[in-house]
Parts: sequence; structure tokens; C-alpha cells
Amino acid sequence: MDWFLIRKNEHLGPFTEKVLKQMYSEGELQAESLIWREGLSASQSYQDVFLDKSSLKKMNTTISSDDLPPDLPPLPIEDEEVEVEQATVEQATVEQLKDEGNEEAVFHIDEIDEPGLYEEIEEEEDEIRQEAKLKTPATPKYRKKLRYLLFAVLLILGSVFAFLYYQQKTQIFTRPKLMSLRDFERLKKTALSDPSQMRFAFAMGKAKKSFWVATNSPLMGEVAISLKSIKGKMLGEPVEIKAYGNLANKLITINKFEFISGTKFVDGVYAAQITTVGKLKSPLYARIFDPSNKKIHFAKHVLISNLAKKDFQKLLARYLKKKQSNSRLFWEELIQKYQTVKMITGEIKSGIMAIFDKDPLKWAQNVLAFENEYKTRYGIFFTEFVKTNEASYAKLMKKDFENNQEVLANYNHLSNLATDIGERSMAILEALQAYDPDKNTPAQRKALKQESASKLDEIIKGCDEKIQELSNS
Repeated sequence: MDWFLIRKNEHLGPFTEKVLKQMYSEGELQAESLIWREGLSASQSYQDVFLDKSSLKKMNTTISSDDLPPDLPPLPIEDEEVEVEQATVEQATVEQLKDEGNEEAVFHIDEIDEPGLYEEIEEEEDEIRQEAKLKTPATPKYRKKLRYLLFAVLLILGSVFAFLYYQQKTQIFTRPKLMSLRDFERLKKTALSDPSQMRFAFAMGKAKKSFWVATNSPLMGEVAISLKSIKGKMLGEPVEIKAYGNLANKLITINKFEFISGTKFVDGVYAAQITTVGKLKSPLYARIFDPSNKKIHFAKHVLISNLAKKDFQKLLARYLKKKQSNSRLFWEELIQKYQTVKMITGEIKSGIMAIFDKDPLKWAQNVLAFENEYKTRYGIFFTEFVKTNEASYAKLMKKDFENNQEVLANYNHLSNLATDIGERSMAILEALQAYDPDKNTPAQRKALKQESASKLDEIIKGCDEKIQELSNS
């Protein structure tokens, strides 16, 4: 449907709706410009028709075919007679519209008949339009400013979150004085890793008297640590440690610990456990990015060494080989010691049994002769054997070799065994000295012989079992 543009005393057009919208977008037509088309009872502003859709809808639904005005008058011409005739027609239209109560239409038509009236009408229309603007929704320019403001707020919030995330990634510990630079770089890499999966890295002090644990967790507070060496994966004697430390800036600094076994840290693989002692704290950025995790529970086998992993494995292989060689020497020495104890015990038994086979009339003399032989030979041997064995035990305590605990246990058993042989021999001698062939019966003599032999046979049997056990190990 075609539209007409009413501009002062001119009626421009007709124009299509598309052309009008193009004129508006190019600035040739304002929102307050008046337009009219067939079917409208009065001219409307461009804003009322095209920018305020609800007004247009209401207008279209209230107009009926009976209310339509006559066709738009032709464009004004210079012919005076035509102007008079047109004015007469328009005056009739004014009267008709006044009867219908359409004052707005009267304003626009009266301006043709009364010179100077246009300025007054324009002022009234400006007031009407100002009131209409107060009632209409925000203009596109206002909404555009609102979008800019929202974008600025989002940009600021994004910058804050980016800063917090950067702080989380970069805020870590400084290198402790006793920590090597290589260990510091390794621990720093763990501290800067993705915190979505909790990680830990261990480092030992240069003097092997302290250690540290780095983590990518931003939590802060006291934690408990336990370390227990893994058999066959240590460069020294077994170690077990209980410790407590403070977690801050992604580093656990050990401030107190005790050795359950061992006396110092050694390079090797440990079964490590880290647990939370109390309630851990977390910085603001950690509460934003990870508000749930407030505890630590770590359990894993870890290598703690001043050496690189490759160098540690090479050294461990050589160490275990040497350990195994030393261990075989210790086992062979133990077998020889048990064989010696067995032999001496057998000689003591033979000497005691010979007393029962000799002349009963010389019983006291034979017992005295064996007692002197025992003291000068066997007694001295066992005394020296115990001293030597205990000295060897003390030296072995300072050495590190495979199965050292079992070797030390056998050395201790040999010392106890030598002492037991001496005590049993003295008990047998006392029983022999108390025996009187003239007063005791043959049955009592036989029982004494069996009891003496039985006490020493227990020692000999025990040595045989140990020799067999050590030979098969």
C-alpha cells in the first residue's frame, strides 16, 4: 500500500513502505515526520506507524470502511481558482472531522486556511511528542549504551578471574638453602602443574638430614608424613620415618621427625603417605576455582634421592650385587661357626661318655681328669668364641648387606649357644661328681649317662638343623 509524506503545504508521494524505511535510515525522514495512507482517519508520525508497532496494530483494528475519509486531495497548484475550490472541499472535511471528534486531523487541515497557525500547531505537536517519548520504551541508542556497560562489566570480571588464575599458577615457594637447583626445578614443575589432579614430588637435602615435598595444591596447614623404605630398593640400611610439616606456598617443610628404624635418610624408594592433620585453609582464588577439596590423602611408592633416576638405578644395581656377594660370605662364615660348635660339643660328649666306660673304682679320678681338660681346653674355647662372636656382631651392625638382620640374628644365636653349652657341661660335671659307684645302683648309673648324653645331643641336633637351613638359603 502506498504512503504519502505530509511536509508543511506539500503532500509528497506516493511511496512504498520500503522506500519510507530507507529514507528514515538515511536521515531524510525523521521519527516525527507525518505520513498518511488510504484508510487512515488522520496523518500519523513515522514513529507511531513503524517504530511503535502496538499503536499501528490498534489503529488498524479500530478503523472501519465507513470511517474512511475521501481521497487525498491533489497537490497544491498556482491556479487561484483551484486553490479556492480545494479550500472549500477541505473546509467541508474539517467540519465533518470536527463532528467526529478528530481534533488532530483538524489541526493539519486548518493550517491551510489560516496563515500563521502552523507555528502554534507545531508547538502543540512537540509537546504531545515529548509526552509520548516519556511513555515509550528505551530507544535503541539507550539499549546500545546498556550493552556497552554490560560488556565493560564482563571484561572487568574476566580480567579479575584471569589475574586470580595467573596468581594460582605462579605463586610458589622459594628455593630452600639446602635444596639443590636441580631438585628445585623438578619440584617447581610439580607445583606449577594443573591442580585438577593433586601431585607430589620429594627432594632430599644435600647432607641427607632433611627433605621437602612439593605439591600443586594451594591448601595451607599442618600435614603428617610417613616414609618406609622398600626392601631391595635402597642404597643403605632400612629406614622408617614419621614426620610432621607445614604446607605453605605449595611446599611442605618438615619441621620435626623421628626415625622408627635407621639413623639417617638414604637414597631409595619409599612407601610414602601424606595425610591432613587438621582443617586446611585455602586462599581466595582456590575457593573460587576448587571450593570442595580441603583434605590431603596421598599414598604411593616414591623415589627420594639426590641422584637422577637413571643414575640411581645404575648405582642400585651395583650396590645389590655387592650386597649379595657380601651376604654369601656371611652365610658361609655362619655355617663354619655352627660346624665348629657342633664339633666341640661332640668332643665334650665323647669325653663324658668315656668316664662311664672306664674303671668304676677310679670314677672320681676320671671325673677330675675330664674337668681339668674341659677347663683348660673347652672352657677357654667357648669363652673366646663368645668374645669373638660379639665383636663380629658389633662390626656387622655398622655394615649394610643383604639379609643383614638374619645374619645378625644368627651371630647372636651362636653366642647364646656357646654360653648354653658351657652351662650344660658344668651341670653334667656336677652330676658326675655327685655320683658314687659304691652307693648308687647300676640303673642310676645308666640313667645318668643317658641324661648327660641327651643334654649335649640337643646342642648337636640344633647345630645340624642350622647348618642345613643356612646351606639351603
